[in-house]
Amino acid sequence: MLIYRFNGETRHARGNRTLNHHLKQGLFLSLFSATSIVAAFFFQWFVLGTLGAGAETDAFFASFTVPQLILTMVSSSLMHVLVPVLAIQPEEKISQDAWTIFFVVFMLFSALTTMLFLLARFWVPVMFPGFKGPTLKLAIKLTRIQLFALVLSAVNAVQWASYHARQKFVWAEFVPMVSALTSLVLLVWSLPRFGILAAAWLSLFRLVMQTILLLPGMGTPRMPRFDTPIIRQTWKRLVPLLAGTTYYKTDPLVERMLLSMAPSGNLSLYYFAQQIYGAFCQVLNKAIAAPTVPQISNLYSKKALSPLKRLYFSRLTIVCSLGLVALLIVALFGKHLLMLFVVMGKFSPDNVVELWWILVTLGGFLLGGLLGQISSVAFYACGDTKTPTKISMVTYTIYIPCKVAGFFYWKTTGLALVTSVYYLANFLLQFYVFRRRYLTNEQSDS
Repeated sequence: MLIYRFNGETRHARGNRTLNHHLKQGLFLSLFSATSIVAAFFFQWFVLGTLGAGAETDAFFASFTVPQLILTMVSSSLMHVLVPVLAIQPEEKISQDAWTIFFVVFMLFSALTTMLFLLARFWVPVMFPGFKGPTLKLAIKLTRIQLFALVLSAVNAVQWASYHARQKFVWAEFVPMVSALTSLVLLVWSLPRFGILAAAWLSLFRLVMQTILLLPGMGTPRMPRFDTPIIRQTWKRLVPLLAGTTYYKTDPLVERMLLSMAPSGNLSLYYFAQQIYGAFCQVLNKAIAAPTVPQISNLYSKKALSPLKRLYFSRLTIVCSLGLVALLIVALFGKHLLMLFVVMGKFSPDNVVELWWILVTLGGFLLGGLLGQISSVAFYACGDTKTPTKISMVTYTIYIPCKVAGFFYWKTTGLALVTSVYYLANFLLQFYVFRRRYLTNEQSDS
């Protein structure tokens, strides 16, 4: 009896230790991730606040466009494909396969970067037709620097997949935080001394530091084995994802093409307004949307439709409430909060008013983005990845000509309003389809 009790207490203690470990890990992951997002945000804030919104910052923020576009399409898709493929392999095989994919990705993106680098003076003027003279030359120079981020970010995706497959999450989130904070500290010192080029090189330095610090998680370096089935397996799974997302993820490219033709500084202000809302969305996505996926998946597998419906609507209510509060703060107090920029460098009161007005007219971008995160992950949790992609492709097809018309009719304000309508309409369509397909004909819970 004593032995039984002792064993029972031991099992109970182990269970508590495991639970405490997961809670601690979750807390650290949330803290590291939020700090990384905030540090990246303040990096851009310091550039814009110090130099002011003008041709120089327009060229700087435009230089991220093509690298970010390619990486948005490839990096997240690589993670989605590689983690489940690597996770089922034994430890020794994970290292071999991870180094093979690392080498393949490095070679492919090095070739792509070289080609884009050499041809930059031809395609950058096409991407940003409003840039002329010194602004165009600076945009080409900064873009060539940022192109090296393609290689680094792509191999980072392989490194993160290796960590996640081994369920080593803490270091994978800690490294981006340290890299972001280090580059921010260096920026504060170097930007007033060396100007916009310092910001460009430090953006790249952050990724170099990140890549080096993540290398231990790859295991002992191995020579690539091109006969491994993982290459074919990864490619087979990657192609449908890329085909489904490439089209509607060209949105930033279209926006910055148009904004290059707006008055000087508008591209910078519009980009920064999106970063403000984007940082808010990222934090709530990690805190609310992402943890909802396993809960919805579990309830859907059990056909527990009543709890599923309550969970879905409760999450929508939470993010909608937080989004409305954020928009109310922006509308009522945004100008006063943004006046903090005026004490920095060349950021003027006129810049504050323009930035505030863009934030107000982009309100639907924030609200629709927050609600759309919940509706999208709900589809994914039910095993449906095609429906939200199809909806986004349809709405994006309608959105592009409306965006162009809005910009040429009302300039930046028109672009922001059309973008707001697009994000809200996309969510409403997802909401309607999800409710009809997964939340009707309610069955008894099982």
